[in-house]
Amino acid sequence: MRTPLLAAVLMGLTINPSAQASEASPPKAPAVDDTFETYRVGVCVGQDTACWGVNGKAEYTRNRFGLSVSGVSIPGEIMNSTVSVKRYRARSSRWHGEGGLRTYFHAGIAWHVNNTDSKSEQFENGISPGFGFGADIHVGWDTMLVVQPQLSMVIMPTDGEDIEGIGTVSLAAMLAF
Repeated sequence: MRTPLLAAVLMGLTINPSAQASEASPPKAPAVDDTFETYRVGVCVGQDTACWGVNGKAEYTRNRFGLSVSGVSIPGEIMNSTVSVKRYRARSSRWHGEGGLRTYFHAGIAWHVNNTDSKSEQFENGISPGFGFGADIHVGWDTMLVVQPQLSMVIMPTDGEDIEGIGTVSLAAMLAF
C-alpha cells in the first residue's frame, strides 16, 4: 500500500509544471535600496557656504542629494547662517552604517552680519554665494560619526564695487541618525 502511494507522490512531483519552472529559472537577486535617508547634527568651523565661523550644523541627506543648514546668533552682535545643497556622486562609496567615503558637489549662500568692534574692514556684511567640493567620511564600520572636509570658492562682498572670490575651507563633525 505504501509503494503505490509513494510512487504517485514522486510521479506528481516530477510532472508538476510549477516545480519544474522553479528549478529552471535562476534565483532573483535582492533589490538594492537606493532610497536611504539620514539626519545629522553637529558642529562646524570654516568660512564657506556650508559653515561661516564656528556654528551648529544640521543636515538631511538621501542617496544622491542633501540639504545643509548651519548658524549661530548673538542678538545685536553677530549672526551667521548658511544654506547649502549637495549633489552626491552616484555610487561613490558604501552607504551610511558601513563606513566609507561619499564625495559631493555643493552650492549655497552664507548670510553674515558682524556688528562687533572686531568687524573685518576687508569684507562687508551681506550675502556670499559659493560652490565647491567635499566628502562625507563615515568613521568606522558601526559608528554614526561623519566628518566633512570641504573646499569652496565664495564670492565676498567688499567695500566699494569690487567683488572678490576667495578659496575657503570648512570642517564639520556630525552624528548621523
